[in-house]
Amino acid sequence: MANKKILFLCLENATRSLMAEAIFRHLFGQHWEVFSAGLNSGGPHPLMLSALAERGIQTNALVSKNLSELPRYRFDVVVTLSPGADDLAQELEGNPFVVHLPFDDPAQLGGNHEERADAFRRVRDQIFGRLNVMGHRMETELICEEQQRQFKNPLNLSMVSGFF
Repeated sequence: MANKKILFLCLENATRSLMAEAIFRHLFGQHWEVFSAGLNSGGPHPLMLSALAERGIQTNALVSKNLSELPRYRFDVVVTLSPGADDLAQELEGNPFVVHLPFDDPAQLGGNHEERADAFRRVRDQIFGRLNVMGHRMETELICEEQQRQFKNPLNLSMVSGFF
C-alpha cells in the first residue's frame, strides 16, 4: 500500500500545524507522508517543542514552512487547524479531502511561563486525542480499500494464502 500524503494547515506554521505534523508522524508515520505549512512561517514556538518533548514526540524534523515552500504534491487529506486556513485548503490542487479541526492558539494566551506551558500541553493533548482517533479511522478505511482491491483481483491470493 503506497503512503498517502496528509497536510496540516494553519495561517501561521509555528504551533498547531507543526504540533499536528509531529504528533501524526509519531502515531502514523509508517503509512503516511506528513507535512505542515501556513500562509506565514516564523519558526517553531519553543513551548510547543517542550510540550512535544514531554510526550517523547520527535521534533528534530520540524521546520516552519510557508505554503509556497511545499513540494507540489497532491495531498490526499488536508487538516485545517485555525480559522481562515479553510480558504487556503481550497487553493490546493487535486481537490483533497479537507477536515476542519480548529484548536485554540496557545501562543496567543497570556499568563506566566507555567500557565503558558500548561496551555501548550492542553492543546497538545487535544490534538493528540483527535488525530489518534482520526488516524485510526483513516487507516481502517485504507486497509478495507486495499483488501477489496486484492479480492477483486483473482490473481492476487496474498490475502487468503494463509487459508490454504
